[in-house]
Amino acid sequence: MAAHNSLESKAVLAVFLACLLSTPVLADELRAFTNFNGERESEFFPGEKLDVVGFANYSGAEARVMVCRLRGDVQQGVVDLPSRKAVVSFILLPGSLSAPGNYTISCDILIESSQEKAASANTSFLLLPHLRFNNLPFPVHEQEVSPGEPFSFVSNQTTLYDRGTLHYSWTAVLLDESGTLIQAKHGMGEDAPGTLASNNSHEVPLVDEDGDPLLPGNYVWKGSAVVSLPNGMNATYAYETEEFRVVREDAVPLFYLLGAGALAVLLAVAVAAFFFTRSKAPGSGQEVSVTELLSGSRSILVEGPVGAKAEEFIHSKLIAHAMQSGKCAVLTVSPKSEKQAFPLGDSLKLVEVDPETTDISIKLSTELRDGAKLVYLAALNQLVPAYKGSDISRFLTDNIRKAEQSGSTLVCFMDPSITSKDTVTVIERQFDVVMEFKLVEERVRLVSYYRVKQFKGKKFSTELVRYA
Repeated sequence: MAAHNSLESKAVLAVFLACLLSTPVLADELRAFTNFNGERESEFFPGEKLDVVGFANYSGAEARVMVCRLRGDVQQGVVDLPSRKAVVSFILLPGSLSAPGNYTISCDILIESSQEKAASANTSFLLLPHLRFNNLPFPVHEQEVSPGEPFSFVSNQTTLYDRGTLHYSWTAVLLDESGTLIQAKHGMGEDAPGTLASNNSHEVPLVDEDGDPLLPGNYVWKGSAVVSLPNGMNATYAYETEEFRVVREDAVPLFYLLGAGALAVLLAVAVAAFFFTRSKAPGSGQEVSVTELLSGSRSILVEGPVGAKAEEFIHSKLIAHAMQSGKCAVLTVSPKSEKQAFPLGDSLKLVEVDPETTDISIKLSTELRDGAKLVYLAALNQLVPAYKGSDISRFLTDNIRKAEQSGSTLVCFMDPSITSKDTVTVIERQFDVVMEFKLVEERVRLVSYYRVKQFKGKKFSTELVRYA
């Protein structure tokens, strides 16, 4: 009997030990945040050093390391045992990051002996430009000037950098429509911390290198500023391009000397041309409607320069139409600034994404699974300059296929001027439909026109249609 009790006790002890050994050890936890000069900070400038501070919570004394990744940059630091704290640093080099925007740093805690991942955490930050430039609006009549007249405009410069004096050099060039250099100007400047904005007036004498008046034609005035970064590198920021035309001295006066009868005839012709153009069909004499665009394709690229109303077409036509029959999602790097552009409601969701392909692909898949019938990728302009053409092609191919398999439509916007013509061609080939918007000069103002540039499997006209 005693032996039996002894065996029974041993069995109970064995079961107890087995349960004890099988009880999982408390999992690691990791919290991470960004730091600048010893203080928590979520906004940084190119060239600065960013510290990622991580706090690891785990049982036992086995050594841990923290490994963090920012794009292709990987940094590693040892977790201090008493404080359970680790710090890794990144230099925000302009070459490794794309345009200003939100970026995510992913961190893992690894058990040092086995390199086994024990916990993960992400932290994000906003990369700001040092400067922002824009040209103040031009009085309409100044877009046309006579030979020998000075051409002047005002450049508005906003300085965002507030951590020291900002030193920069600037260059501006005058080009003809073939890209030939007519003249160039150079200068240097500096802004003290806290400078918010300054206006720089530029007067450009319209003469060639020999001092002779420019011939009639179209010209471009553009420039850039090169900022000295804290790490000894440089960052370049571009002015907005300003276009103007040199006309014959008698061109404008002749226009105003036309009689009332001639003006009436011109007006009648213009009205007739307007309605004729509006009725022109982008395919077999029948206008391609928004319904046909959305039902006849699974991928639409809308391209055009700033001010050509390409994005307005997406907002007010494609998205507004799609919302009538299903859910839509907008993937954007800056949802706060874009809220006013969209008809927000239960059928529309704004999704913030990082300007990199992996994050966008994951979130696009999520929205398709949630039933979005139209997904608008508003971040293509930020992606294209940061990747090779082949990488963008694979990214678009994969995500267009996802949309097709879900019975949804993927819409993208791109300004073709951000990359080479070869890359634009590669990107256009991925889409069923390509809509091209452009600005056409009509006397003293620019008017928005569009055309169907590509519609796979459909007959279409490439004639321009005025966008009202």
